[in-house]
This record gives sequence, C-alpha cells and structure tokens, in this order.
Amino acid sequence: VFTPSIEDIYPQGFDTWVEVNRLGDRLEGRHRPGHFKGVSTIIVKLFNLLRPDKAYFGEKDAQQLLIIKKLTTDLHMGVEIISIPTVRNPDGLALSSRNNNLDPEQLNEAPIIYKALDSGKSMIMNGELNCSILRSKIASIISQSPLTEIEYLSISDLETLEELET
Repeated sequence: VFTPSIEDIYPQGFDTWVEVNRLGDRLEGRHRPGHFKGVSTIIVKLFNLLRPDKAYFGEKDAQQLLIIKKLTTDLHMGVEIISIPTVRNPDGLALSSRNNNLDPEQLNEAPIIYKALDSGKSMIMNGELNCSILRSKIASIISQSPLTEIEYLSISDLETLEELET
C-alpha cells in the first residue's frame, strides 16, 4: 500500500501546479476555483511516482474524468484512463464517500437529483432535444425538495463542456 505523507507529496517550498484551463474553468470549476488545479496536480504527481499503465476513475465525476483524460493525453503520460460506471443505491443515490457527510434528512432527499436526471434522460429517449426544455424540467423536479439549491445545471458537450442548445 502506497501511503505517502502530505510532506512527501507537498514538500516545503512546493510551488508547481498543473491546470487544464478551459475544461477546469467551466461548470464545477467555476463554482470551486482552484479545485481542478489541485486534482490535476495530484494526479500528475501520483502518476509520476507510481508509473501506472492503467488508472480507473468513476463516471460520477464526469468533469474530473474528462480533465484527467485530457491532461494524460496532452502530457503524453502513457496511462490508459478507464472509466467506471457510477454505482447507485436502489433509490438512485450514487455511492460516494461525500454522501457520508449528509445528515439523515439530506440523505433522504438527495435521490431527487438522480430522479431529475433520469427524467431528463427519459425525455431525450422520447425525442425531446431542446435543451432549454430539458433544463427547465430537470430544475423543476430538483426544486421540489426544500433542501436543494441548484448551483448550476448543464447539458453540455462531453468533450468541450460547452453548453448545448439541442
């Protein structure tokens, strides 16, 4: 088991960072400035230390997965990035360590996000391609929960993260 200390990874005087600019500045990156800079830097550091042939990342964090694929390609790191489908509870809530931070009431309400996204998917499968209509429907379902507040809702190109109209 590789368990380096914080000091091993970020020694005193550490001042080098890796950024995937356009992909990291959109969506989650717009709401959490510097987050993907940190993710990209630690991924590069770990890949340089471990030299893996393959690395596995969950699809739950789609933007993060895209950024990791982009940085490993752009920097010719020679690591095959393999995406793993999201594992969900029977109620649709993604299995995630972050969900351990939710209190029981929040945990009960959280599956509404999956319900909304699944509804959007069903609308697409039934022929609805207008992203404004899709966003509106998804937002209306999420807003049914008094515990939710939408920071952003995006239907975007999976390679560029640019917003789509259809």
